[in-house]
Amino acid sequence: AVTNASSIALRVVSAHRHALSETRVLGSLARQDVLRLLLAESRISARMPELKKLRRQGSFFRRLDQAIQGGRLAFAHFDEAGVYNERLELKFGPDPLREELQALAMAYETWLESLGLMDPPMVLRAAAALLDERGWPEAMAQPESIHICSVQAEESLERSFWDAVGRHVRVERIGLSGTPVTERGFSAPT
Repeated sequence: AVTNASSIALRVVSAHRHALSETRVLGSLARQDVLRLLLAESRISARMPELKKLRRQGSFFRRLDQAIQGGRLAFAHFDEAGVYNERLELKFGPDPLREELQALAMAYETWLESLGLMDPPMVLRAAAALLDERGWPEAMAQPESIHICSVQAEESLERSFWDAVGRHVRVERIGLSGTPVTERGFSAPT
């Protein structure tokens, strides 16, 4: 089967939570609506003058969603996010827009969690944690191997997810030429 990391992660989360509830993942337009809702909240928007200036642009919410999604994929753990932030501050100095984006991303994630909703970075993080804590879900068929072919370098969160998968299933990366790039995770399936 041909699929992507988010789809496999969603299947892992859903299989582990089968008795609890259906896993609901927001698509791009729904995430943009959440961001609109959050920025319409006066307590939040009052603290975000830089975003308020940019909001006048036509594709603002689409680009804001892409920035928040991309930024949250860049780190697998919150300590790693802190290190990235320190490096950015050392190199470029403090940036009010970056601080507002971080605050908005935290409010966004808190809002999703409070309603039991998820987005792709949350699904990847949850799946990696479930695989590490509870193993491969019994309700999900376990493949012999997974072959990854991508033209993009993996972000840290996606790499963390594949590492967790690799502890249960053989994961092989294939270059565009069709030759293996690296192989990880050869532990015996549980």
